[in-house]
Amino acid sequence: MTQKFIHATHFFSAKLKINQNNYPHLSFVTLLISFLLLSSCQVTENNKAISFSAEILHSTVSASYAPDGRLWRLLPTEKAVYVDYSNNDGKTYSNPVKVNKQNQIISTWPENPPAIVISNSGRINVLYYADEDQKSTSFFSYSDDNGQTFSTPVLVSDYAASAMHYMDKMLIDKNDKLYLFWHDTRHESDDKELGVGVLSLYYSEKKPADYPLFRNRFIRDGICSCCPTATTLSSD
Repeated sequence: MTQKFIHATHFFSAKLKINQNNYPHLSFVTLLISFLLLSSCQVTENNKAISFSAEILHSTVSASYAPDGRLWRLLPTEKAVYVDYSNNDGKTYSNPVKVNKQNQIISTWPENPPAIVISNSGRINVLYYADEDQKSTSFFSYSDDNGQTFSTPVLVSDYAASAMHYMDKMLIDKNDKLYLFWHDTRHESDDKELGVGVLSLYYSEKKPADYPLFRNRFIRDGICSCCPTATTLSSD
């Protein structure tokens, strides 16, 4: 069956009203996210403090639950991104593992946050940004050994050297297929009639066994440069 995805653009802001009587867990999630963003640069394991010298850039800490209930966290610092986990809903965390072995200039801003998503198979998928030929260039890495080691980060865009791209969104379906969506400026230089500041929307899809490079696919042009893209998978 062909996987369907739904995307929407041109959202400046949105408000979501939810009856907490129907969703009692949301208050816990809100408190947990607040704890994650304000957590210190020190983690604990077996109630013992572990030294972590890098300063965590708290505004873009990302977190996600795995299918087995373990909480995973992506921690950006100035030169690297780290991943750790908690087995007790954020009370204590494991020793962080560095994703990018070579130091980079990590780029973080709240409207362009990194992401961590755990596949049904247990693969840990990580998306983050670093300043390369273009600022805020997106990189992808994964771990298939429960977060002990991570693959060498690869570029998402095949125009990363000449065109800026940002506001990436990452989805994983029930078959562990990866989908990435992002804003891209490559058509701004190729087609002068589009005008400055008008972007294109691109995506890529990849199965776990696929070659690590991403095949970029065009969706449409005329995308607003500051409007984030919302994506979700359909029920079928």
